[in-house]
Amino acid sequence: MDSASDGKLVSTREASLAAALTCVGGYVDAIGYLSLGQVYVANMSGNSVSLGINSARLDWPQIWKHGWPILSYVVGLVMSRFIVTWTKRNEAEFGASLAFGLQAVLLMCFIALHSGAGGVFLCACAMGIQAATLSRFGGFNVYTAFVTGTLVKMGDALVDAFWAFWDALWRVETASDTAESRRKNRRAAWFAANWGSYLMGAIAGALFLQQFGIPAMTGAIVVLFVVIGISFRRPDVVKPPIRREFSTSSAIFRSVRALFIREVSKRSGVGSWDRLASRTRSPACLLAGRGNSFRAERRDR
Repeated sequence: MDSASDGKLVSTREASLAAALTCVGGYVDAIGYLSLGQVYVANMSGNSVSLGINSARLDWPQIWKHGWPILSYVVGLVMSRFIVTWTKRNEAEFGASLAFGLQAVLLMCFIALHSGAGGVFLCACAMGIQAATLSRFGGFNVYTAFVTGTLVKMGDALVDAFWAFWDALWRVETASDTAESRRKNRRAAWFAANWGSYLMGAIAGALFLQQFGIPAMTGAIVVLFVVIGISFRRPDVVKPPIRREFSTSSAIFRSVRALFIREVSKRSGVGSWDRLASRTRSPACLLAGRGNSFRAERRDR
């Protein structure tokens, strides 16, 4: 079954991949919380609240206890971003595979060193890598290492699905209305399934930890290796999100350059504008150049 959002489809493979990674998020968070002194390794909201409370009390041991996983998580985010951008700059498609491979290595090290600040760092850093590496599946933005944002989106989707159902009861539906209603229902089901995967992962992590101890983390590592295998076979499915780089100084420079070219065009005609605009990479300049050319053609007619 496919899910849709904003006209885009999520294939069964993508939905299964999202569910597996979200399950890993809950699984690792549960094992980390129970084995590392009730510290979250994926849910930084809880750690941030605890950090704030203990900061107000000036309880320095607790400040360190809840601040260290946050710092470790950020290190994982930075590492993932560096890997993805490095592979992108080199036009390689194995960025996600490399990031998930590093996450698996960190979790394997956690099995060997599963206590103290080192264990917290390994687990939290691994979850930071997962959170930043893959967060888009088809038309959905879903974070697999935590579910707070997913719950917000699920609430929105449930309200949309309710109003679609209400409209279907009280007025005659057209074919487009039926398609829109199905899209909203699938969207609500998608986010609900994503939250359920995290919950099931947490339950499995708690049960496996009780039965097998720290080696239970092997379950998450196995899933990660499966994801790595999929990313090698289908890099189009396991693809890191594209983040547009933005430089304020570059934007200001391009705006000034656009104004300069506009003034030159007023004095020297359309031909000069086109020549100057063709030398710049600013989309605004090129668009304005086409607009001037279009207006000149209309005058000639």
